[in-house]
Amino acid sequence: MSVVTYTGIVHGVDCDVMGHLNTARSAALFDSATWAMLSRLGYRWRPDAEIGWVDRKNTIEYEREVPVDTPIRVVTRVTRLGEKSMTLLHELQVAEPWERATTFEAVLVQFDNRRRCATRIPDSHRAEIAKYLSPG
Repeated sequence: MSVVTYTGIVHGVDCDVMGHLNTARSAALFDSATWAMLSRLGYRWRPDAEIGWVDRKNTIEYEREVPVDTPIRVVTRVTRLGEKSMTLLHELQVAEPWERATTFEAVLVQFDNRRRCATRIPDSHRAEIAKYLSPG
């Protein structure tokens, strides 16, 4: 199942000298989308949290230009669920009809903040994550 995790418009400050959405802003959009998806999955950040998530790997692919003043949204789905990790696929879409412009694959690892190591995703969280799983 896909979820809209960000909506907005490209502002001039978000662009490079070519007038296109820049790499730094793209990464920030995808980071916000990750937080939104984690929130939907039931994770709430707290400064004293024993368990969290860390990025293991991020892969970004640009497919088309995203110029200033373009309406955008990010659609997210879980493509893989492992014992200690999950993979999110974010798709930045432009204008209407919505068309893919950029993809961002994020491999996240469940992390024990006290022991500073990866830890198994609890069954209760796995069940919630599995609701959004759509491989491929």
